[in-house]
Amino acid sequence: MADELLACADAFYPALEQDLGISVYSKPEMIRTIRSAREMNDYSVRSGQAEYQGILGETLIELDPKKYGEMEGAYEIGQVRQLDIKTLCLSIHQYLKDNHAIHELQFNHHALCIDEAMVSFGNIRTANIIFCEGALVQENPYFSHLPFIIAKGELIHIQAEELDQDFLLNSHKVLMPLGQDKYWYGGTFSWDKDKAPITEHGRAELELELNETIKTPYKVLQHLGADRPTIKDRRPVMGAHQKHKNMYIFNGMGTKATSLIPFFGQEFIEHLLMSKPIMKEVDVMRFYSSTI
Repeated sequence: MADELLACADAFYPALEQDLGISVYSKPEMIRTIRSAREMNDYSVRSGQAEYQGILGETLIELDPKKYGEMEGAYEIGQVRQLDIKTLCLSIHQYLKDNHAIHELQFNHHALCIDEAMVSFGNIRTANIIFCEGALVQENPYFSHLPFIIAKGELIHIQAEELDQDFLLNSHKVLMPLGQDKYWYGGTFSWDKDKAPITEHGRAELELELNETIKTPYKVLQHLGADRPTIKDRRPVMGAHQKHKNMYIFNGMGTKATSLIPFFGQEFIEHLLMSKPIMKEVDVMRFYSSTI
């Protein structure tokens, strides 16, 4: 669904930028390195295939050998989008506060009162509740039985004053410029749910690969980690609880959340307000047995 998802994102985010008065969505240049003869062969085959036209650059690019590590070559990747998620989330949060549309309090699933007509939590009463908890779904007693596989990831923020890079570089992982000679590099993958958010092993992996990617000196400013809410079949999950029909989940967006949410958010709204059926590939009912 790449074409459909991208078209939806290209309509959704600029409209959101206009509503919020911010600039967070862009179309950056991305270059991917070719690090082996096998990767060169893969590129040669795919760049000639119709489905990759406009996505894989047709000619190889030579990167500055004084700045970058050894490689067989490099090429541009088209149809890339970049979203400043932190600025977007802060702006949405402020918008909700300004419009008195958000309650900021600690939520307790066990304090939730549910019946067929009403859901209540403290002095909040509503017809429905939608859980959009990301990786914290593991603590939700109503949906924790779903086959979530939390993908832990780590990245490093660096400062590299001599690099002077204004494009995204995909080599092992992604090196993204942030301005003022700062970049982030990541991220790692781990399926160990008990693993700490950041680890020495994760940092060592990142620095080892970054040292193979760039030759210029750099300083690590920050080492960060987070959990990605990935589900077993790598599809979003949305829809009503089997028992509590006024209780919904919207989750499982994983590593591609920014491209998936504009499309599936609209699908979910149309389901809630107009009873439009949910696509079977993302419907929570695909995981329900006859009883819970």
